[in-house]
Amino acid sequence: MFPNQAALDQTAAATAHNAAAIAFNGAPQGLDTIGGQVAFQFGAVGMVLVALMSIFMVGRLTRGEEEAGRLEVVRSLPVGIHANTLAAALTVAAMNLIVGGSSLQY
Repeated sequence: MFPNQAALDQTAAATAHNAAAIAFNGAPQGLDTIGGQVAFQFGAVGMVLVALMSIFMVGRLTRGEEEAGRLEVVRSLPVGIHANTLAAALTVAAMNLIVGGSSLQY
């Protein structure tokens, strides 16, 4: 998409003053680099996808154990009533930290 730095600068100048893009993606930063353009263009869509990933994973980790019958086995042991929920929340939090950390490269 950007064969040279001039094309990247031209796109950055056009994008930096686009009010709709700024409203959805936040303040334009680093638009003169390919990583900055990718992060800016993927902004709101990426946040929605990560939120959906988190919601679906919590559902899968909690309901999956319950439907498979493993939750009763875990609750028969000396653990708290919220052990399954806490494990799911910690797993999803770790996933979100990995996603957030991988976006710091750009």
